[in-house]
Amino acid sequence: MEEGSRSDQDVLSLSPHSEWHESKSDCTDLDVADLMVIDEVGPDEDVCPDEEVGPAEEVGPDYQTAGVASGALGPVETHSSVGVDTSIGIYHSEIDEERSGAVAVSKNRLRQCPICGMVSREKTRRHVLKRHLPWFWSGATACWDCCEQEIQASSLARRHTEEHRIGCFFDEEHLHLWCQLVSGSLHLVKSWFGLTDLEGLLQYVLDRQLHETVTSGFSDQEQQLLVFYAQNYSPDRLSHISANPPNHVISLTNWEIMTSLLRRVGPAQQQSLLSCDKFVTYEGAWIVDTVPVLLEPFVFVDSHFHLDLILKRLHFNTFLHMSSRISPAEHNNTFYYGVANYVFPEHWDSWSVQVGAAKSVYVSFGIHPHIAARGVSHKQLEDLDHLLGNYKCVAVGEIGLDFTTRCGCKRCHTPQQCQQRMRDCQEKALLEMLQIAQRRQLPVILHCRDRGSGDAAARVLAIIRSGFAELHYHRHCFDGSIEELREWQSLPNVVFGITGKFLKDTNTNSDAISRILPHQLILESDAPFLSPRSCCEVNHPWNLIDVALAVSQRRNIPLNILNWMANDNALRFYGIPKLRQEPASWGPRPR
Repeated sequence: MEEGSRSDQDVLSLSPHSEWHESKSDCTDLDVADLMVIDEVGPDEDVCPDEEVGPAEEVGPDYQTAGVASGALGPVETHSSVGVDTSIGIYHSEIDEERSGAVAVSKNRLRQCPICGMVSREKTRRHVLKRHLPWFWSGATACWDCCEQEIQASSLARRHTEEHRIGCFFDEEHLHLWCQLVSGSLHLVKSWFGLTDLEGLLQYVLDRQLHETVTSGFSDQEQQLLVFYAQNYSPDRLSHISANPPNHVISLTNWEIMTSLLRRVGPAQQQSLLSCDKFVTYEGAWIVDTVPVLLEPFVFVDSHFHLDLILKRLHFNTFLHMSSRISPAEHNNTFYYGVANYVFPEHWDSWSVQVGAAKSVYVSFGIHPHIAARGVSHKQLEDLDHLLGNYKCVAVGEIGLDFTTRCGCKRCHTPQQCQQRMRDCQEKALLEMLQIAQRRQLPVILHCRDRGSGDAAARVLAIIRSGFAELHYHRHCFDGSIEELREWQSLPNVVFGITGKFLKDTNTNSDAISRILPHQLILESDAPFLSPRSCCEVNHPWNLIDVALAVSQRRNIPLNILNWMANDNALRFYGIPKLRQEPASWGPRPR
């Protein structure tokens, strides 16, 4: 339950000197500024001061290798007698062998493209990236306004800063776009060879040893981008990507591996890759540029709402009474399942009447930190333990620490002592309820709130690591920084609930929304609080569609895909629906 907002915003540092490869937990973060220093020039490819690298210089029809672009599958041969430099050899057919003796190039430093056979002074890597691979392949050196590949960051800065806005450079906004565009291209290449998935394409390369021609690996800057893809878009979350041998699907973006694949298809397929600009997920689901509002019903799982408070404010009696009054015409969505949080001990006895016959509503019980700040009695803990045994109960919570709790003194003369006393009571209650959750093996819904310092979340995490790390945790109403997100992702079982807080309060930190791993993201309304609509003073679960739309736009994925992912995560985390039926004799504990 969140009514306040953070006073400060945590800003992601993009320092080019950050030690990004220190640990696996850092792999979802990315210093985009580092990517701007990728350079074409290597130790074996120095550019002469008087040499201006321009467009490909054709030597003439007699000097080109005929049939190279036809996709011949013959062996790779390097002709040492020809003054043409190719880093992976010249592919040719029988006709090429007859003409090879006639090739005599007088210029030094001429190179022949292994795909199209063009002989020019242009470097092979530069030629392949500009002529045969999509413009976005090297994302950091592409202009994202005019969709043009420059190969070198210096060329990009010199030729495009005056013409375009600063947004033409590769930054945080383009991370997910690049991953989705590359996925679309790899799925296209996969289809050429009749394969069913990207893992099959990787195995295709390994079986035919197409990686053996690779002489250049990935730079440190490229590693960061490739690992970001592996961490956020694939099931294999590797912390290092290699090209020879390739250890991940994203390894296939190596330009030499792509050259070998392009050599095995004809000109029509090669041209189709250049024009491929589909936004696709790792599994192959197509993603459109704009996120549409679905016309069909929006079926959702609300992982966190306060049914007792909603009914009180809207003057309804039960959940079914409330749902019958929500206009289907206005809210074209369907409540699938939800978890109603009962965090006020005085409301515990009313939960069964309020839930009533709604089979789609499950509950959790806990003591809110505002209440725990006044102290928790032994009787309250016994009642809580008894309620947690109900078949409808799926979690303990919300519980945690709230450093914004005010003391009840009319005129407080010792505010620091009052604050410390309340924090001690909250920590004591948190430890006791964590012990109950550990004994009953139930998930825990965590409330961490302060005035923007992050101290509350840090303290809760320290308590969890002291002996409760094996439990499953739901970070309710997460609005922490990217650094805080990485710290919590070190726990083995954690999900992050996103509410409409960042829509209601523009000062709320929302940078981490796009960095939450797909299997860790769930949606919650936190009703009756945090209404995403200004015209709706009392929030309710059917407003969750506004939160889902905003999150889908932040993550640049369609609403239906995001909704399916969040629903599946919530149902798996809470283990619902439950198959066990309610005992006929179950009722409130006698007092």
